[in-house]
Formats: sequence, C-alpha cells, structure tokens
Amino acid sequence: MSRTPMLRTLHRIAARATRQAPEQAGISRRTLLRTSAASVAALGLTGAGLSAETPARAASTADIVVVGAGLAGLTAAYELRKAGYRATVIEAADRIGGRCYTDRSTFGGQIVEHGGELIDTGHDAILGLIDELGLKTTNLIEAEPAGTEPLYYFDGAPWSYADAQRDLSVVAARAAADAEAADFPTTYYSSTRQGRKLDAMSIDDWINTRVPGGIRSKAGRLLSTAFTIEYGADSSEQSALNLVYLFGYQESDDITLFGPSDEAFHVTGGNDLIVSRLAAKLPGQITTGTALRALSRTSSGWAVTVGPSTGPGRSTTVTADRVILALPFSLLRDVDLSLAGFPARKLTAINTSNMGTNTKLHMQFSERVWNRLGYTGEVFTDLGFQNTWEVTRGQTGTAGVLVNFTGGSAGADFATLNTAEYAKRFLAQAEPTVPGLTTSWNGKATLQYWTAYPWTRGSYSYYAPGQYTTITGVEEEAVNGCHFAGEHTSLEYQGYLNGAVETGRRAAQEIITDLG
Repeated sequence: MSRTPMLRTLHRIAARATRQAPEQAGISRRTLLRTSAASVAALGLTGAGLSAETPARAASTADIVVVGAGLAGLTAAYELRKAGYRATVIEAADRIGGRCYTDRSTFGGQIVEHGGELIDTGHDAILGLIDELGLKTTNLIEAEPAGTEPLYYFDGAPWSYADAQRDLSVVAARAAADAEAADFPTTYYSSTRQGRKLDAMSIDDWINTRVPGGIRSKAGRLLSTAFTIEYGADSSEQSALNLVYLFGYQESDDITLFGPSDEAFHVTGGNDLIVSRLAAKLPGQITTGTALRALSRTSSGWAVTVGPSTGPGRSTTVTADRVILALPFSLLRDVDLSLAGFPARKLTAINTSNMGTNTKLHMQFSERVWNRLGYTGEVFTDLGFQNTWEVTRGQTGTAGVLVNFTGGSAGADFATLNTAEYAKRFLAQAEPTVPGLTTSWNGKATLQYWTAYPWTRGSYSYYAPGQYTTITGVEEEAVNGCHFAGEHTSLEYQGYLNGAVETGRRAAQEIITDLG
C-alpha cells in the first residue's frame, strides 16, 4: 500500500504485470488481523470508573493505562469505553493526535496535513471509524481536473507515463515473481528461503539485479527515489522486501484507473477531526504533558511511573492491570524497562526499530498553475526535490497548495535553514518542471520536520535489511498484559493512519477478550 501518489502509479503498473504472471490471481497480500483507569490523583489523571454510557460489568473495574494519545491510543481507549472499560490516557506532548495533525490557519482557509494525509479505499478500519464518528470524506481522485496527469521529469526533460510504464512493467513482473517465492508476510516466526534472501538485500541491491541498466537507468532512479520517499529512508538502507511486497501482490484482478492503492480519500475538514471526535467520547480520560518514565512488572499487574514531559519534575508510580503502549519505539527505548520482563526479541525490536525522515514543505500558490499546464500537481524528478503533489484537491478557491514531500537523506536535510529559505530552494529546483511556479507563489509556506519533533523523532517506521526476519511480527505481541499499538505494530498498514486505527482496535480487543 502506498503513501504517495507516485507509488499509486507504480501499483498500477505492477498490477498489470502481476496479472500476466502465472497463478498470481489467487494470491492476496491482505492477511487476517486479530480482530479503569489508574489512580493518579497527584497528576490530575482520571481514576478508574465505568462509562455512564455502558452497563456495569464485573471486569470493568480493571485499571487500564494507555500511553500515547495519537490515533492508535485514542482508538484503543474509545473501543475499551464502548465495551465498558474506562482507561486513563497519558500523552507526553501538549496536544493530542500525534502524527494526525491538521493545519487550518496558515493558508487562508485551505487545509493541509502536517502528518498522515491520504486514505485508500481499502483502509477499512479508518473508513469505518470515520463513518462511526459521523464524519465525511472527500474523493481526491474525482477532484482532479479531467485531462490532467502526473509529470515525471528526468534527465532534464519530461518522461512520459507510457515510456515509464514500458520500462517499469519488466520490473513489476520480476517483483511479482519474487513476491510469489517470498510469500507474505515475512516475519521472525515465518519465512521462506526467498523471503530471507530478499530481506538480506537492500532496495538498491534489488534494483541493480532486476532493473535493466540498474540504479543508473531512469527506471532505477525513479524506483530508488520513489521508495526513498515512500518509507522515509534512502533505498540503500531499506530491505528489498519493502519494494517487493509493494509490487508483487494485488488484491483484485480488475485494475482501475488508480489501482488498488488509490489514495482516494481525505477527511472533509481535516483528518484530525477524527482525533477531536474521539477525544469528545473520552471526557476526563486524557492528560497531556505527561510522559512514561518507567514500566515494571509486578505480581498483580504493572507499575507505571509517569512524570512531567518537560523538565525533571516529580515522578508518580501507579498500578494498572493492563497497559497499552501506543507510542513509537523511538520514544519507548528511553523508558526504563529494566523490570518490565520483556523478552529479548521484544527489546531488540524496541531498540532497533527505525523511523523515516520524511519532511513536508507546504507552499501556497495564487493559482494552480500545474493544472493549467495539464498536470495534477504530482511531480517526480531527479532534480533534487524528489516529489510533489497537490494537497488542495477538492477544496475551494483559486489558490492551491503543493507539498514537497522528501525522505531519506533529502528529508533529513531540513535542519539548518528557515522555512522561507527552503521554499526558495524548492522553487529554484522545481521551476523547470512547472514553469510559472515561482511567480505564482504567494509567500506562504509551512515546514513539518518530523525528525526534530521530540515526541516521534521521525515520520513513521520502516524495515532495514534483515529486519523482516528478526523483528517483524514481534512489535504487536502482547507481554503479560502489556499491549502494543501504533502504525509500527501493523503487519499490513505500517506507516498509515489506518495502521494506527486497526492496531488500536486490536490492542483493545485483546484486553476485552482476556477480561471478558
């Protein structure tokens, strides 16, 4: 599944090649997913109790602490509340929502997403939650002006979609063969010989052995850059299975215009309306500015030590029957887990899990000059800025906003200049691809550099070579009543808002089942 419009296009090409491979139609990448509060008055946290919306039940006296008020943690608390359990939710940041973070103020009423933005038609968990919360979605594909298409610009000139399709179809067929031999998923507990072989390779290794002309070819450079922004790490630092599993599996024999990973939807009014609606269902249960400092296993449950997230402050230890850790492993590794009793493989996953360096630079233009030139706003190039797409599809107004989405070394290179300087650098690189961008920029821009954000330290998780066979699958496994949620714990939706929702629901259901 793809996070960017470029990968949506590559999916279409892969789907076409996959249909031509023998006996591939029956293979599906989708796998079956397994379908209170502590007394901390000193910190002003809510004590255990039943929701007034649910009947009393014996198990509802369980003390449950959820660490992290992003989409995963809030979904978990919401599902627990519906089942009669009132969990305490603590969040280290001064706001809730995590990487589901909408900006409604910068661009004169036009909305952009600093974090997770695009939702596939097949993202059932989040789409179901959107419906349940009474929200609506905008179909971004239908909002694209008729006759517009993406622009691929390599070697100083446009590269037509037809030519790209011809070159990449060969690659997609080889990815399909590799995916069939590797099978899905490759995990620490289940792998094939080909899966292990591919996991040991980097994406660059795969490109150099499967793409005619290797990494120096247009197709090779396109794939390298596409997967760099897709997973947030340079392609040389990623497991080849990241690429193989994207190309090699399709869920349908019928290929629509935008393929199975269509990235068709966005919440009308902003994705973080999901966050605010969830929070409204959890009155008195959420406390911000409070960080987890230590977690210890006790004879009866868990000792949860928390304190102010900024400054030393005083720590308070409370007890819980169940804990859901819905924070990135990049933060969990700073927590004292010496007495948690986690198995070695879980600790390895926590300590070695990677975060991408994706950065979003949003810029508003007085007119959508890209549409006038026949383009959707998606540009993919070797000029240095990697990728753009229009984030204001389906929104009113003459003006439009492009996002420059970068990852890997390019995404990490946003630490020294100010936003205006980065905007000018982007325009200097992008002007040849869409003439008129520079004069159309109205001076408004925002930068979200997730690597520097202290409560994630990166954009989203990815697997380096060798990690599918060593840590994949262990992230989601509960340990003695400590449960795990977040995109980094999702086998199929790693890096997606949908991954946050489905793992939050899964963690809650684990508790409901155990206590039921």
